[in-house]
Amino acid sequence: ADARRMHLDDAISDVAYGRVAPRRGGGMWLQFWLFYFHSAKGIPGVSAADGVLGAGMHQGDWELVQVGIPKDQVGAAEPRPDVVVLAAHNYAHRIPWQDVDRAGDGNWIVYVARASHATYPKPGRWRGKKHGPFSFDVLDDYADGGGVRRHPEVEVIRVGAPAWVGWPGLWGSTKPKPVIGGGSPRGPWRQGPWRDPDGFAKAAFDWQRHHVAAREAVAVEAVVPP
Repeated sequence: ADARRMHLDDAISDVAYGRVAPRRGGGMWLQFWLFYFHSAKGIPGVSAADGVLGAGMHQGDWELVQVGIPKDQVGAAEPRPDVVVLAAHNYAHRIPWQDVDRAGDGNWIVYVARASHATYPKPGRWRGKKHGPFSFDVLDDYADGGGVRRHPEVEVIRVGAPAWVGWPGLWGSTKPKPVIGGGSPRGPWRQGPWRDPDGFAKAAFDWQRHHVAAREAVAVEAVVPP
C-alpha cells in the first residue's frame, strides 16, 4: 500500500537520476537510474517475498537505461547516440540508437515491464533468461506500453551528491533467497554498471535475443526527452 501511494506521488516518483560516465575509446555514457519502491514480480499465487517462491518480490528496485555517445559526437551541439543498453534483472539488452521507438513528439521510449520494472526497448513479451537447462514462462516479462506514460525529470547525481547517493546499505529490508538472490538492492554507486559501464554494455544481449512481439499485458511506458 505504501509503495502504491508513493508511486502515484509525482513529487517523488517521476524522476530519473542521471550521470555521465567515461566511455572506453573517448566517448561517454549517459546513465539514467530509475528507482521503484517495490518489485512485485513473482510466481502467481505467491504474495509474500519470504522464501524461495518469493523470488523477484522485494522492497526497493533500481533499474538502469544507459545511452552511448561516440567519441566523434562528444561536444556536439546535439550529439547523436549510437546505442542504448537497458537493464533487465541481472542482465541487459542493447539496441542501436536508430532502432529505438519514438513517440509522436520525437521523444524516445523505454518500455517498463509489468510488476518487475525491467526496462526494454520494444513492446511485447520478453523471455526470461535461461539459467542452466531451465527456463520458465512464469519468469517472462510483459511490456506492451499500454499503461501510464511518464516523462520523468532528470536529476543529476554523483557520488555523495545528493547525500543519499553515498548510502552504503540496502534499499529495502528484503533478504536475498538461497542460490537465486533477489533481495533488496544496493544503490547505484554500489552496482557494477556504475563502476564499469563499458563492461555492462559489452555483456548485454542483442535486443532480439529474448523478444517476442506481442501485446498481451499491461505495462508502464516511460518517455525520456531526446
